[in-house]
Amino acid sequence: MTLDYIVSLVFIEAPSVPEFTARQQIMLAAREFCEETYAWQQVEEAETEEGGADVELFAPGGSEVVAVVSVAGLERGKDYTQPTPSMLRLAVPATSSYAMQVMLALKPRIQSSTLPDDLKPYIETLAKGAVYRLTSMAGVEWSNPQAAQSNYIQWQAAIAEARQRSQTGRAFGARTVKPRRFI
Repeated sequence: MTLDYIVSLVFIEAPSVPEFTARQQIMLAAREFCEETYAWQQVEEAETEEGGADVELFAPGGSEVVAVVSVAGLERGKDYTQPTPSMLRLAVPATSSYAMQVMLALKPRIQSSTLPDDLKPYIETLAKGAVYRLTSMAGVEWSNPQAAQSNYIQWQAAIAEARQRSQTGRAFGARTVKPRRFI
């Protein structure tokens, strides 16, 4: 997905912004959005080495690893930890070499000129994030504190909703049970 449509949305609220600056702020907003929400998730294979506990994680082209969401057949904290975004550390070294299925949360590289299709549902959110970032800049002709505040509030609300959606899918509502009096 190219940034052209998002740039056009940004120009509605900040028409005097140079296109390069708008594209840069859209990409920064997309990176922050992905870091906060884990909205872009993808299953990748990671190779273990016999006797090794560290497993290097490789992101697909045009992306960077934010975090490991899950590993097939393993429990976070008990069976593995993640000391850095690009490394998984097994609690018990592998007895043989094998490929494991790892669900990764990803973010686009800062140099990317496109965004993944996983972020299509969040196009307007990314535009709000870019507009918030642009209009909050001081000393530029497109600065607008009121627009910055309005877009920031909408940006934060959309991040919270996307975070919940990435954790629970479309099952909204409380994730706990209200305590009831036992009779």
